[in-house]
Amino acid sequence: MSSRIKVLEKQSGEVLFECDITEEDKAYTYAKDMEAIGIDVEVKIPSVSETLISVLGASEKDVDALKAMMDDEIESHNDASCSDCLPETDKIIH
Repeated sequence: MSSRIKVLEKQSGEVLFECDITEEDKAYTYAKDMEAIGIDVEVKIPSVSETLISVLGASEKDVDALKAMMDDEIESHNDASCSDCLPETDKIIH
């Protein structure tokens, strides 16, 4: 399930093309061909985390929950800068 790359038509979400994750080039070639004839598409490639939990037997609902959790975690860092996460320099041992 999540080890498959999908090319979706953007408006409808219809899957126009699907291939194994090892065949990424085929998906991008197909997407380029569709865009050349005026069809607006999106290439969906599963993340490493999505692929792992799918291989371990997670349901589609579990995969969706993981995606939401990861999106929330990323969003929670949007207001902070990288310097907010750095340790205080006087506590670093040289």
